[in-house]
Amino acid sequence: MDEAPATLIESTQFTAQEVMATENQVQAQTAAAKEGFGWQFIEKNCGASQEEAKAIMKGDDWASAGVTNGQIRILNADGAEFKNPRVREPRDILDKLVKVQSPLYLVIPNSQSEEALRRSLGSKLVVASPFPLQTLATDCLRVLSRNDPLAPAYRLELSQDEQTVTLKLDDKMPQAIFSVKNNIAVLRKYTELITKFSAAKEDPEDPVLAHIAFIWANGASSWPGWDGVFNSLILQWTGHQDAALAEQNWDCEESINHVMEPQHLSALKHAWAAVEGHGNMIEMDRSRVAAYHAAAVGLGLVSAGA
Repeated sequence: MDEAPATLIESTQFTAQEVMATENQVQAQTAAAKEGFGWQFIEKNCGASQEEAKAIMKGDDWASAGVTNGQIRILNADGAEFKNPRVREPRDILDKLVKVQSPLYLVIPNSQSEEALRRSLGSKLVVASPFPLQTLATDCLRVLSRNDPLAPAYRLELSQDEQTVTLKLDDKMPQAIFSVKNNIAVLRKYTELITKFSAAKEDPEDPVLAHIAFIWANGASSWPGWDGVFNSLILQWTGHQDAALAEQNWDCEESINHVMEPQHLSALKHAWAAVEGHGNMIEMDRSRVAAYHAAAVGLGLVSAGA
């Protein structure tokens, strides 16, 4: 009897590693579709309560405000932004990250960022999922419940020959971890403002308070001159007309105490409302202060009528 030709099974055999990788991806896809996906990861890695996390997502319009300019964000395994090196442009993913040994995860802020990702990588982009790519913006500016699954982050796998970027659904990390990690300190500084300072208690939903909380949370270790709105208000913030002198004498706590005095807060409010060229940041302050105040009420820090 003649030797039988090679069978179809023989010609399509998978290695054990390939089978395991496929099974792991199916598990990730199943996990990402489950009720409540991502919330446990956020609570574990941010120390944020569900009430705090929900308030941040409801007030965070960064991803949908048109200020991302097609950028992406790269996270490490605990959900913090990866900064060694920091990569925010899709075109830099292969060139700058291919030598990184630690696990990396991708956040796609919005559809514009997805388009930039596809345009920059072209045929080098491989999406190992039957589902459309999800973005951070889908979880922002809406009231979320514990049962709502959050958009999953994507694990990056880069070929050493710099020919492919493969995106795989992660089975634990949501993209929302980026928003919560970045904003939890700001939310907590806001609640401190409205419980500590009488001027803030009088009008806890004044949007300028969101920006004061933002500077307080981010300016403790260094001069916050990178913030455009702050740069427009240096006199009101510090009492110094000269920016170089203000930077030389910068003390964040002292500046907060200064600006929260009623007469200084009033001057800052008027100047903040007249800032030009940073409309998106001003609108984010308006969005966030409403969500932060709702969180403070939900946490029992202030009454609903306050």
